[in-house]
Amino acid sequence: MKRTILISLIFIASNLWGWTGLNTFEVHNQSGKIVVEWTSTNEQGIEVYIVQRSMNNGERFFDISEMNPHGAGYSYLFIDNQVLGMKGELVYTYRIKVRLLDGSVWYSQAQDLVMNVSNVQMTWGSIKAMFQ
Repeated sequence: MKRTILISLIFIASNLWGWTGLNTFEVHNQSGKIVVEWTSTNEQGIEVYIVQRSMNNGERFFDISEMNPHGAGYSYLFIDNQVLGMKGELVYTYRIKVRLLDGSVWYSQAQDLVMNVSNVQMTWGSIKAMFQ
């Protein structure tokens, strides 16, 4: 009886924590655009990666891109071209949401990036936003 319970607990734990997470996850500024990069050590059971962004201190995240898995060790890259044109410093928070084939989800740790937006970027960003 005890052995059956132990085996059941191990099976449940392996299903709950079977996906070990991301190997790397980085967010950085590249020429006024935000670059999100990550790699995974294990992609077994992954349905899709979802890049999420928050602009309110991580209180609410929004899906901004989805990428299908390509295999363990693959380097993923997402460039956020939708950096808003506002004056001053903006804090963008990113995370990766991983949806598994069984319907469960896993979230990476969130990473902040502070963007200093110049007046030129602000004006160009405002013009682009009018036509989107």
